[in-house]
Amino acid sequence: MERLRKAKPVLLAIAAVCGLLVTVGGGAETPSAARQATIAASPAHAHQSGKSSGPAQSSLDFETYRTRIEPIFLKQRQGGVRCYDCHSVLATRLRLEPLSPGNSVWTTEQSRRNFEVISQLITPSDPLKSRLLLHPLAQEAGGDSSHTGGKFWASQSDPEWKILADWVRHSTETRPATHTASRSNATDALDSQFFRTKVEPIFLKERPGHARCYGCHVLTNRTFHLETLSPGGAAWTDEQSQRNFQSALQLIVPGKPASSRLLIHPLAPEAGGDPFHSGGRQFASQNDPDWLVLAEWVRSLSEPSSAATAWIFVTNSAGDTIDMIDPTTNKVVQVIQGVELPHGIAFSPDGTRVYVSNESESVLDVVDRKSGKVERKISLSARPNNLAITKDGGRVLVGIRTEPGVIDVIDGRSPTGSVPEWITFTPDSKVVYVSNSGAGSVSAIDANTLQEIAVIPVGEVPKRINTLLLH
Repeated sequence: MERLRKAKPVLLAIAAVCGLLVTVGGGAETPSAARQATIAASPAHAHQSGKSSGPAQSSLDFETYRTRIEPIFLKQRQGGVRCYDCHSVLATRLRLEPLSPGNSVWTTEQSRRNFEVISQLITPSDPLKSRLLLHPLAQEAGGDSSHTGGKFWASQSDPEWKILADWVRHSTETRPATHTASRSNATDALDSQFFRTKVEPIFLKERPGHARCYGCHVLTNRTFHLETLSPGGAAWTDEQSQRNFQSALQLIVPGKPASSRLLIHPLAPEAGGDPFHSGGRQFASQNDPDWLVLAEWVRSLSEPSSAATAWIFVTNSAGDTIDMIDPTTNKVVQVIQGVELPHGIAFSPDGTRVYVSNESESVLDVVDRKSGKVERKISLSARPNNLAITKDGGRVLVGIRTEPGVIDVIDGRSPTGSVPEWITFTPDSKVVYVSNSGAGSVSAIDANTLQEIAVIPVGEVPKRINTLLLH
């Protein structure tokens, strides 16, 4: 392939941005990963959810967060105190990752974990309903009555407050699609009722020599997150069970217990499980009665209609999965595993292959659409953004975050402007258009010669770009 071109313990009494202390044993809701959705042609396999529309998710921009928001938490304030000094050691709702020894900034992975926590303190598009902005704001300026770490912003005109407010205003709220009221047949499964009556009790069960699953999985840093029971409660409410259900679905490969992390992670290695589980070997074998209940739940999955011709693919960009949704039922019907920090996604014209830009490894993952298995990893020149594929499927183009930016193409390379983001084509695939978010421009590239033929000035931080064809 060618390519187209630190903590201070004495300050524990102080809490910085959004530092409302939580009670012992309390827990925040698990963060929702930011998602990007794309429609692809062709069929596949089955899973999803219950009656509720589920918790709201927001489209907060991670890159803006990392470059403009996160530095605020490391800024030294009066007396040399930083938000970080308390929020990396205290059990507050805003819990920041501890910096690695000798480092003055967070790694990308740490920033993503900070981002997930902070997203829970935001009301999309509404700074004045967002705890992150109200807690350290002076009460006379519209803030909370008290903040243990003091009031950092005397007014809403403070430059830092305005940066945060602008970031929040540019986010939007979305909700997972509700499922249809009717079911195609009795086995149209991953049924939330089955989950609540047979699966959920397993997480509360005391197993000899082990703590309950619940004991650890109420913590917010767990991939599989369980809701905190109400004081004195022995079971979850309907709403809590629905959130537990949604969390469990992210660790399931429908119809395939042996490929589902929810079942494999706590299973003994000699029985086919993962080599390590911090909660120990909950299941000694696949004949364990509880493991069999979980397996029955995962297997009880009906095949999607063979008449389906369109699917919605969602890259879970703060995780390592890609969900495929059947829009006829509004259910997740397949989960592609093992693509850490997936960003862009595109499809071969015949729908047999899925191409995913992988930020964690700086590779292009080539996935077999039917099986959901990663078949190839193609190295890229640097960390990727979004991607696109030519109409004939002959070339895949990937935006690369370098300075100056480039587009990696299988096969070829061409320069673009700063921070190339999204990519689109003319209907005949002869010209490629790339949004350059760092340069406020769009590059037009000849798809045959791979030469930049025009630079078009546009507005600030251009990202999403697409082609409209009128018939």
